Amino acid sequence: PASSQPAGQPPASSQPAPPPSPTVGAPVKPQAIAVYNPEGKGDNAARAKYAIDGKAETQWRTEQYKQQFPAIKPGVGLVVTFKDPINLSQVLVSGGTAGTKVEIRSATEKNPDLADTKVVGNGDLKDGDTTIPLAQPTQGEYFIVWITQLGGADEEFQTEIADLTFLPAG
Repeated sequence: PASSQPAGQPPASSQPAPPPSPTVGAPVKPQAIAVYNPEGKGDNAARAKYAIDGKAETQWRTEQYKQQFPAIKPGVGLVVTFKDPINLSQVLVSGGTAGTKVEIRSATEKNPDLADTKVVGNGDLKDGDTTIPLAQPTQGEYFIVWITQLGGADEEFQTEIADLTFLPAG
């Protein structure tokens, strides 16, 4: 019997299934957080703790810049330290400034040279919550949320982050 499938069209069953959503475990709270600023100082170092306090009403923010990154420096970020290495799968950024571009980087120490870190995920922040999945779960004790483009416009470039949640592979 002749197939009813149009010529040149593969059967629907041969289409690859979409990858399953990665399962994640319970959030793991970092032991410490600090501003990561290899090209300078500042960017509200005393407020870094607010990015992991679990409170939407407190936040860390960058300085306000008249020029977009990388005109002044390649970026700025937050480095987190975990008591024990975790197998990180996703980072949830809550209360981030829309238009901000971030990379999730793994590091082998708390204050590495940027060139010694590895990009393991990236995303663009939107209003509300933004989940940034890693390309694959990454084992580590140190991770950096690295801002490569600030939110804002017209010589008022700044990014704010209310909370960071770190989700290990399930």
